[in-house]
Amino acid sequence: MIDEAINNAQQMDQALARMIRRLQEALRQASRHQSRARTLEPGSRKLQRMSTGELTREHITRMRREDKDYPDEQRQQVAAEFDRRGYPEAAAAVTAGLAGGAALANTADPADWTTQMQAVLENAENPAYPASLVDKNVESAVDEQIANSPELAENEAEVVNSDPMTQEDFLADMAEQGIAPEVIENFDIAAEHAPNDLSEAIEQQHAQESPASEAAETNETAAIDIDQSGMEL
Repeated sequence: MIDEAINNAQQMDQALARMIRRLQEALRQASRHQSRARTLEPGSRKLQRMSTGELTREHITRMRREDKDYPDEQRQQVAAEFDRRGYPEAAAAVTAGLAGGAALANTADPADWTTQMQAVLENAENPAYPASLVDKNVESAVDEQIANSPELAENEAEVVNSDPMTQEDFLADMAEQGIAPEVIENFDIAAEHAPNDLSEAIEQQHAQESPASEAAETNETAAIDIDQSGMEL
């Protein structure tokens, strides 16, 4: 594998697009559409506050579900956020979804990848590798690549909204997702009278995976760690 520096937005865009297509193809072939249970998806305001690694992970996490659970309007929101950051090829890959996974899945020149990105993709294509670890490694690989380039890091600082999510932001994201007005109104009233910040509770819920999935993948991770240490399973 070749360590090739990715130093500008165009190179990063191409790398992101290829990574997304490869991951989508891995999902298509493995038919792994498991994902954490959620009552509310992050809306556009929340997406704007994610690092580019988190944004990539968010898309792949949603892709693990059946297409009917990842509506076109939500896919377009994620794509629009990649495009806003100056990554139009990545946005196009998101829009294509599983249907476009194979188109450029195997056309990447090795020089397009760092060793870390290549390792992440190889793990993603291994059905035995825990899905939650793939997602976490995707996030880390993208964010570290951006952090290692002054130009990309500067762009990241400019495009990521660093302001905390407010109650108004959450309400706007809920409305954006077509949640019934009476539900939004009830949430608003509850938030006004709650002893704790309900927006914080939603943030925590976004970060959690379903208990069944977490338990299963903890066992898989332990098996992989033992296997990699050279011990017998």
